Amino acid sequence: ILLFQHANPYFIPPIKFPHDPLTHIIFWKNLRAIYGPIWLLVCALLTSFSGTVPLNIFIVFRIFASIIHFINIFLVFSILRTQGRSIRIILLGTFLYALNPLILFESSLGGHNDILVTTFILLGIFYAVRAEKKGEVRIIHYAPALIALSLAALVKFTIIPIIVIFIVMLFFKVNLSSKIRVLPISKRLLSALSTTLLASAICAAVAFIFYGPFWIGHSMKAITFIFSSQPQVSHSLYSLLEIVQFWNYSHPLPAAFAPLTRVPAWNIITYGGMILVMILGSIYLRHAPTIQNAIFVMLGTMAVFLLTTNWFTPWYLIWLLSLTIIYLFITDNLNKQAVRIKLALIAFIFTFSFSAFMVYNFLGSYEYQTHPPHYGWLILSFFVTFTLPVLAFLLVLLVPIVSARKPGPLHHQ
Repeated sequence: ILLFQHANPYFIPPIKFPHDPLTHIIFWKNLRAIYGPIWLLVCALLTSFSGTVPLNIFIVFRIFASIIHFINIFLVFSILRTQGRSIRIILLGTFLYALNPLILFESSLGGHNDILVTTFILLGIFYAVRAEKKGEVRIIHYAPALIALSLAALVKFTIIPIIVIFIVMLFFKVNLSSKIRVLPISKRLLSALSTTLLASAICAAVAFIFYGPFWIGHSMKAITFIFSSQPQVSHSLYSLLEIVQFWNYSHPLPAAFAPLTRVPAWNIITYGGMILVMILGSIYLRHAPTIQNAIFVMLGTMAVFLLTTNWFTPWYLIWLLSLTIIYLFITDNLNKQAVRIKLALIAFIFTFSFSAFMVYNFLGSYEYQTHPPHYGWLILSFFVTFTLPVLAFLLVLLVPIVSARKPGPLHHQ
């Protein structure tokens, strides 16, 4: 639409171009563009090479995703090296990312834009680690990280909470910096607040630069409709909500539980859980505002989102896996309880990346929705998808960690 029809995909759906050679193979014909402008520009660029031949598009997008996967491998390597990890840890972390089955499946094979989201997230973390090593907290040092994270949100705005957590970390980092700590508390708060506002302004400016050209000449109502008309707003997909809905189809729930079959109730659960984790994370960051601890809070927040969201797909886990692999080898400045939560969270995410493969049994097949006899298998499959990671989390969190015994002479041999 953008490249060949010279129209605005945010306001004109594919169905308006019935003679376009690609319209007949698009599933969401009535849907306007739901992704950010960065992804639209990438699509236009790739389509300029592939043209409108479906097979060429198929190949070009997969090649692009494969290239991005290699870039992400390099970024993971660079982050671990910048953190000062040993060569053994650097290579282990790099291979954990490069050969993860879900990441391979959803990059080189799947080609979803979450692999590009991950690129900008990793780039933001890389710049943040470099800025943190400089010691002095200056917004100019953290501006590249803020820009990179903003670009990630301009591919898929779901990762906005990661930006919020990053800015909260900057607030506490400025407040606890050696130069600011000697000032009166009012001036410390003012300096931290000004840094926060400036960081937010950078993110807003990046968003305006890319969204602005698409929005010019359109009313606020029309712009709002772009976001409110997305299928995620009113439908469910491969989520806990869909489990409840399938169960309700075959075994109607009591009236008191009827709200649990609708999206608004799960939105309250999702956003409420994320806000709670972010509040607790902010208390944690208040005492130790490091990028490692910020990643800890990011993982917890997005884990709650992926577990409870009404619209879940396995490729969302790529963001968490990339952050988890970076955070996996962080052990300093953590108390015993934090270490236990960290290990439980890591177990949750890696188990989720395994159990999410159950969803692939049904991806792309909508005919099961009209076959009630299949509901039992669907409910079981989706239930396993979400309960296995929760069980892994609880197992690591609640079962005492057995301390290793000191190796004796025989062990050394």
